[in-house]
Formats: sequence, C-alpha cells, structure tokens
Amino acid sequence: MTLYLGGGTMLLQLLEKVKDYLSFGCSVQDLEAWLVSNLQNILDSRDTKAINLANKLDADLVELHEGLIDNVTFRRRLQDYVMDALTIARIAEWEFKDRETLTSSPDAPMVPLTMSIHDPIKTQRLSLELV
Repeated sequence: MTLYLGGGTMLLQLLEKVKDYLSFGCSVQDLEAWLVSNLQNILDSRDTKAINLANKLDADLVELHEGLIDNVTFRRRLQDYVMDALTIARIAEWEFKDRETLTSSPDAPMVPLTMSIHDPIKTQRLSLELV
C-alpha cells in the first residue's frame, strides 16, 4: 500500500531517502550527499513541508558532525520526522495494490490501516481509520 501525504514530489523523495537511512539502506554520508545534491531542487519546489524537513535534517547533520548529538539521537529525530509526516491531517489519496482507490464519502466503509516503522532503537506504530 502506498500513502500519498499531500506534499509534493520532493517531500516524498526526501522521506524515501530518510526511510532508506532508517532501514540501514544507506549511510549517513549517503543521506547527507543526497540532501546536498537535491537541496536546490527542494527549495525551488516551494514545498514548505519538504523545505522544513530538509532544514531540520540539515541542522541535525551539523549537530551530529559537531558531536552535539550522537547517532542514536540522530536516528530518533529522523524517526520522529517520518512519523510527523505520516500523521499530518491532510491525506490526499490512498492507493491499494489492486489499484482500487478509496475516496472520502459519507457512505464509504471504515477501512483500518496499520503502518509500522521498525528499528532496533525504537518501533512506532500508526493506526488510522478512514470513516
């Protein structure tokens, strides 16, 4: 199942890269290199959610490199950013593997959705019900 967050493409790409880091799919250096090489595109997108997330990530990378925070704190912050993005009030669209799209209407059935982010440091679970 794919969740579209109501942000732009840059937000989705940034969240995907953060997710890769949190799932040990890339290093902190890879994450930082991606951010640096895409920062102008993020700014040009005028996507305030992506810009805000990029600013937070950049500040956290500086703190990490300066030794002001450790890797555990850095990972926890990134997990919090992802969870914040997943719990935003405006969810634009849900797309299911079978390509059925659920739209909001008074007659729509209640559909439970559970998403989990697993990490050795912390596991968070988000449950939503569409009514």
